[in-house]
Amino acid sequence: MEEIHKRVLAETLIYLKEKIKPQCVLDYLFVKDILKADEMERLKKKKSIAAAVDQLVRVVLPRSGPDAFSCFLEALNDTKQSFASEHLLDKEKQIRQKIIEGKEFNTLLCPCP
Repeated sequence: MEEIHKRVLAETLIYLKEKIKPQCVLDYLFVKDILKADEMERLKKKKSIAAAVDQLVRVVLPRSGPDAFSCFLEALNDTKQSFASEHLLDKEKQIRQKIIEGKEFNTLLCPCP
């Protein structure tokens, strides 16, 4: 996952915890091989929806490969939660604009070795 997508997820965590329903999203991510069976089961067993979303966004997705963010957006759209994917894309656009305007350091778009 790109650094900018990790930042988008971090900056929208509270919104996601309050707004999305992860059950169907988890199934979609499992089918797309973003989640392993044991990860999915652990997330489904969380005591609250907020705890499941927190674990998914902060821990699982950032470690799930380069397609994790786009699959997460697809999962939100396919589970009638496109309002959340639109929110994430808006946040990404805001961050990219700040970088272009020089208000942010450019390591998110072009990381140096």
